[in-house]
Amino acid sequence: MSHAAQLQPKEMAHPVLDMETAGITHVAAEQGIALMALRAVSDGPRAPLPFDLESMSDEDFNLDIGKIIMTVLRHPHIILQSHRIVRNVEKAAENAAIALVAALGQLLPVLSPCNSP
Repeated sequence: MSHAAQLQPKEMAHPVLDMETAGITHVAAEQGIALMALRAVSDGPRAPLPFDLESMSDEDFNLDIGKIIMTVLRHPHIILQSHRIVRNVEKAAENAAIALVAALGQLLPVLSPCNSP
């Protein structure tokens, strides 16, 4: 079990295992706020992003075009890998949309023509 899962309240049926959502989940649980989080992952351990976004960002975490250009000049293979990244992001977005529709279908009653406003 991951460290993030161990930090979640015991009554949580489906613990969050990713870093970004774990903190939000912890605060929501402390405040008694219901939360449903859906995440779509576009990169994985076998195909991580070929660059570090933090190293290409300024002090406010905005992407810095100069740093991006320098990174591409030092590592031109990034250009070729960008196609894989775009394809993975598109697939992740598609999967997130499918998951959202499925989740909402479980949470909301289906409006029939008789029930619609």
